[in-house]
Amino acid sequence: MDICLIQVPYTMGDERQDTSKGSERLVQAGATKLVTSKGVAVTGERVDRCEPFRDSGNASLAVCKRLALIVRQAIEAEQFPLVLAGGCDVSKGILSGCINLP
Repeated sequence: MDICLIQVPYTMGDERQDTSKGSERLVQAGATKLVTSKGVAVTGERVDRCEPFRDSGNASLAVCKRLALIVRQAIEAEQFPLVLAGGCDVSKGILSGCINLP
C-alpha cells in the first residue's frame, strides 16, 4: 500500500510552538527517503490552517478539519495516511477522517 505522508506543522493549531516544527524536521531528516527506500511509494501533503490564529481551541479545530479531509482523501485513494504532527490534539482530525468511510 502506498503512503500519504501528511505534515501537520502545528501544536494546538499554533505554528509558533517548538513542537510544531517536528514534522518538518522529520522530513528534512529523511523520513520520506526512508520509506521509499523500502519500495513504498510516498506522496506528501501539508495541512494549512487556512485562517488566522485566534485562540488555541479554534485554531486546533481548523487544523483538524483540514486534516480530516486530507486523511479521508488519502484513504479513498487507497493510501495509508501517515501523519507527522507536533501534538496529540490532531488525533481527532485523524479519527474524523477515518469515520464513515464506504
